[in-house]
Amino acid sequence: MTASDEPRRLHFTRFAMAAPFEIVLDVDRSEMELRVIADNAFDLLEHLEGQLSAYVPTSDVCWINETAAERPARLEPGLYELLKTCRQIHDETDGAFDVTVGPLIKVWGFFRRQGRMPDPAELDAARAQVGMEFVHFNDEDHSVRFVKPGMEINLGAVGKGYVVDRVVEALRRWGVRCALVHSAQSSIAVIGKPPVGEGWRLGVTDPRQPDKALGSLTLTDSTMSVSGNWEQFFKLEGKTYSHIIGPKTGCPAQGILSATVIGPSATVTDALATAFFVMGVEKTRQFCEKRREIGTVLLAGDSPDPMSVHTFNCTLEKGD
Repeated sequence: MTASDEPRRLHFTRFAMAAPFEIVLDVDRSEMELRVIADNAFDLLEHLEGQLSAYVPTSDVCWINETAAERPARLEPGLYELLKTCRQIHDETDGAFDVTVGPLIKVWGFFRRQGRMPDPAELDAARAQVGMEFVHFNDEDHSVRFVKPGMEINLGAVGKGYVVDRVVEALRRWGVRCALVHSAQSSIAVIGKPPVGEGWRLGVTDPRQPDKALGSLTLTDSTMSVSGNWEQFFKLEGKTYSHIIGPKTGCPAQGILSATVIGPSATVTDALATAFFVMGVEKTRQFCEKRREIGTVLLAGDSPDPMSVHTFNCTLEKGD
């Protein structure tokens, strides 16, 4: 991630949601005031992590997973609306994005970052517990109910984007006019544009050399999210198995090396980065033809085949 040289700016970082979370603020007021703003933003971040994390036993998500198959689980309005957004994206992507993949994440070993090949019986049992259509919503009391026992939601494919959006909303309320917020560079949002240059230049990672960039995208008041096969994976008999699982097949998605998505909401781009990774090039092309506000860079290929680059509704700038 790079930006043009510009007046002094401050970087604030805190580790959260298993990743470094950074807020970059231009110095347009006193440093003490900016530090207070960053601290308040991190307090909001920690509160949201306490809601969303499947790894915090006291989180709202863990409570939903323990409760919703037995009785309706009444949710905080923001979390309820997030789950409804997840259902909408599920429907728009024909099920390629599905937050009920919790059982599949566990059976493949990715929940504990110890990838493994499940046996067929384990996989069939996990697949039977997956499906957003088995989550019932009640708008009157903001509750959800699981139709099937054993279902689990996991917001790992959308949570970071949602938190980035909420932090950006808060920064805007506090009068911030130029900033960058990111969670491990997998979900990024920018406010305004730097004093120098046309916008924030964000690098698009080369999945075969993750320390290098293929090019960059220039953003202003926008968001960008990335899903890649280098983040979590294991190899077996020469084949790479990524942590991004196709909800319908129950298996790690193949054929896409990374999906970079830009749009007006980090919640949406985070979810779509996962969905496009699962959908592949042609279905992603069809989606972007209908949704012109969504831009995408898909990098496709399977070793030892050469990598192909596909851009929809955006321009990948070459260079640094």
